Amino acid sequence: MSNIKNQIKLLETYFLELEKKNEEITTLLTHAHSLITTIKNEMEIDNAAHHIGNFHTDFTMNKTNTNYEKINAHTGATSFAPVCAKSAITKSNNLDTSLIFNVILNEYNKIFKITGNAAKVARENFAKKYNVIGVSCSNYEERININPIPPIFQEVSSTAKAHMWIIGAVNNNCLAFINPSLGYDNQMHNLIGMKDVFNSNYSGGVYNSFLLIKPAIFQNAGGTWKVIGKGEIRL
Repeated sequence: MSNIKNQIKLLETYFLELEKKNEEITTLLTHAHSLITTIKNEMEIDNAAHHIGNFHTDFTMNKTNTNYEKINAHTGATSFAPVCAKSAITKSNNLDTSLIFNVILNEYNKIFKITGNAAKVARENFAKKYNVIGVSCSNYEERININPIPPIFQEVSSTAKAHMWIIGAVNNNCLAFINPSLGYDNQMHNLIGMKDVFNSNYSGGVYNSFLLIKPAIFQNAGGTWKVIGKGEIRL
């Protein structure tokens, strides 16, 4: 009888060990699945970055293109604008454009986490990589005296001093970013007209950095850049 009890205890011990092993196996499988998902995401991001690299060539070619296309703005109005970019995004049916969008967005926001000369280098690298166009509010001085005048945004020669950076994107639209070297204050918000370009939680003060939630959407209409869709920032 005692022998049977001993065997039962031994079996119970085996079952407990098996349960522990099963838990360990389940945990390992969960980690493995998570690792596979991470690897897949990294591969997709690498693929997206490869296609984004073509922005420089595509956008450079289209900046010199004098052919204008008739396009319909979100408001329903009809205007004429140059093709911003025939980018690699439009050539790939398998590439998720939202992933490319997030790659650019994350790279832009990372600039604010860098300080000193490294930040200057990061801004220059971003501008060069995406072949940005510098755009500024050209009637800034007039708006100082007559604030209700709507801002006029036009291309400038210096991207370093521009109020905004424009990047070629999809469907003849272009992405607009605030020049990350300028920060954000009342002058940027009101006089330079960023409140007309980006929704924000700004209520006053001076900010050296901010979080870009989404870029604004611009189109070039005969040399003047028009806001097609407002972006969003958080201060």
